[in-house]
Amino acid sequence: MAEPVLPDAPQRDAMLPEVLAQLFVTTPEAEALISGVRDALSLKNVTWQTAGANIDDALAYLDDEESGHILLIEKDRSLPDFITALDALAAKCDPQSRVFVIGRGDDEADAIAAYRRMMAVGVTDFILLPARPARLHGSLLDAFLSESRPKLGTSTAFISAGSGSGSSTVAQNVGYAIAEVLGRDTLLADLDPQYGTLAINFNLTNPRDLLAIEHTPGSIDHRVLWQTAERMGTHLKVLPTLPDLEHAPDMARSIICSVLEIPYQHDVHVVIDAPDAWTDTKRELLRRVDRLVIVAEPTLTGVQNVENTKRALERMECDPQHVSLVINQARQPGRTEVPLKEIEAATGFSVLAVLPYDARLMGEAEAAGTIPLAVSEKRPLARAVIALARSLSDQGEDDIPGQLTRLWRLLRKWW
Repeated sequence: MAEPVLPDAPQRDAMLPEVLAQLFVTTPEAEALISGVRDALSLKNVTWQTAGANIDDALAYLDDEESGHILLIEKDRSLPDFITALDALAAKCDPQSRVFVIGRGDDEADAIAAYRRMMAVGVTDFILLPARPARLHGSLLDAFLSESRPKLGTSTAFISAGSGSGSSTVAQNVGYAIAEVLGRDTLLADLDPQYGTLAINFNLTNPRDLLAIEHTPGSIDHRVLWQTAERMGTHLKVLPTLPDLEHAPDMARSIICSVLEIPYQHDVHVVIDAPDAWTDTKRELLRRVDRLVIVAEPTLTGVQNVENTKRALERMECDPQHVSLVINQARQPGRTEVPLKEIEAATGFSVLAVLPYDARLMGEAEAAGTIPLAVSEKRPLARAVIALARSLSDQGEDDIPGQLTRLWRLLRKWW
């Protein structure tokens, strides 16, 4: 039985243009996956055309017909034979066509290797069954919305490799650094509804939180979120969430899609504090952000948590080039820590930054009702956070505003 139709986000801007999708599938599972997205609001301009059952039919069909904007082809043979057929297909396809391959997870001994070989011959995405319609839906949006519209800004999501690694604190300090130290317009979004800490750490009183927006009657889109975001400085706006343990472990899909739409509408760096729970909505979020940062502690448990997170991302077929690892709360006195080289060897990730443990700075920030970076920019922890923010925003030392420049901006705002 086909899964229910996706509850689409009610936003006009996230709608595909008029495109033709040619289907070459045969199994009920593949047909059910496609049926689950046909009626999605954002795909209402897509014309669906059943043109065959496999890649041989696609090759024969394209001898007489032009390829559509989308080709959905089911993998029906061994990987080497299928790659050979894809090479032949590439010669017949329009360069603007996007090929999506549907396979079965139990047929792939090494799914990651198969995915990489598919990408190497120009396949847009390789989707393994069983899969939910949201998986295909998000892939179609990524392929066409990112190419049919210029993206003004960028997005970075922070996730925790195990509870207590401090991903929320890191995300909030990095967002602050990008905005108030590097001078880049930034939106910091707290998408953890059960344990939202942004409002507390920024000492917000009675903020317009995302849960209230989520429960407000009427449509939710990027305009609503942008207009209701709290301004915290010259370049920083925040979308806080007041924690509610009775809420589901992630936000509504309409909120997620609206947050991800903001970089298409504004030249802003969206920094996202993602929830801990691995839900379908979180997986869609992680697939669609420009960059993903895993935050972990340098302990044996922390390394094991990173390995578990890596396996989850591999099952999602997340591009490893967009994933970075940050080691947090390092160099704690009296604690045995795993050396950096061993962490990289065990996880397969290069460590982007090491954030030292600073109990004094964290305590001062907590007492002041703010984040550590707002207390001091000179301490080793603060300097490491600023360096991380610089890496994530692709800014060099020369791009950082000096203290006089930042003071002038503040005075100009007051004036």
